[in-house]
This record gives sequence, C-alpha cells and structure tokens, in this order.
Amino acid sequence: MKPYWEEIGDWLADREVLATPAELIGLLTGVVAGGARPGPKALGRLVAAHLDQSEPFAAEDMAILLNCQQALLADLSDEAFNFDLVLAEDGGIRAQIDDLAAWCQGFLTGIGTALKAVSEQSLPETVREVLADLVDIAQIDPDAVEEGAEFDLMQITEYLRVAVVMVFEEFDTERMESTGNE
Repeated sequence: MKPYWEEIGDWLADREVLATPAELIGLLTGVVAGGARPGPKALGRLVAAHLDQSEPFAAEDMAILLNCQQALLADLSDEAFNFDLVLAEDGGIRAQIDDLAAWCQGFLTGIGTALKAVSEQSLPETVREVLADLVDIAQIDPDAVEEGAEFDLMQITEYLRVAVVMVFEEFDTERMESTGNE
C-alpha cells in the first residue's frame, strides 16, 4: 500500500466527505496523466469542487494533496514502472471492485479536467480506447461480480496500470520537452 493512501483516507475521514481514497487518488492520477500540474490554488479548487467543499483548504491540507500529486507524478515517471493503482486491501473482492470503479470515475474526472480544451476527436485512438474502457470499468456493479473473480480483478488492474502509464506518456509535456519530442 502506498503511504499516501492512508494519509488521503485519514484526510477524507477528517472532512466527513463521502469520497473514497481510491476516487480522490484516481482524480489526482487523471490530472497528472493528462499533463496538468496544478499549483496549490488550482489543485485546491479542483479537489474542493470534486468533494463539494466550499471552504478553502488549510496549508497542511494542501501539503497532503500536493505530496500525493508529486508521488503520483514520480510513480508515473519511474522507468522501473513503479506506478500502481492503489485499492483497498481489505473488505474482499467486492470492496476492491467498488474501489476500482471509484478510482476509474475519479481518473475520468481528473483527465477530463486536464484535457478540457482538447476535443475527443483529436485524442489519439489508443487514448480514446483506454478512456472508453475506463468508462466501462467505472460502471461495474460490485454486487454482480461472482466469487472467485480475483484473477479477473488482477488482469483489469494490470491492464489499467499499463494503460494509464501510456496515457501519461502521451501527455507528459515535461518529459517531451526534456527529450525534445514535442
């Protein structure tokens, strides 16, 4: 389990919001994968809007969000393929599938925010396919999942790991600028 999972979980619990750590981490992953690197104010507004919070976040709150964003950027940039979807480890297969769906919903919101000025038709075909898959996965009903679906969950999670890194590499302007591939 990544260290920011518990920190985000505690942070959400302190605010008594209904979002899960998976959903918020998915949101932040989508923003980063879409090439956006929001500063503290923009990130605070994005998360506040997503969580339906009207009060601005304190500096220590922003530090948690910025640390999570930086950790996700580092994981996605890691040549050793360190990125991993962070899902709850307890609660059984249905809880993990529920987390996976919430992560996908958050990711779609995050990447939609990052790419708001980009038309769907101008996205590369592979990115459109990944986003369509994410929409499908986000709609999985955990109650309809049969017992013994752990292998299926593992395959879906592994597919998403690779797909999200591919999307990140497509829109990572910092990497493109440093290597001259614009």
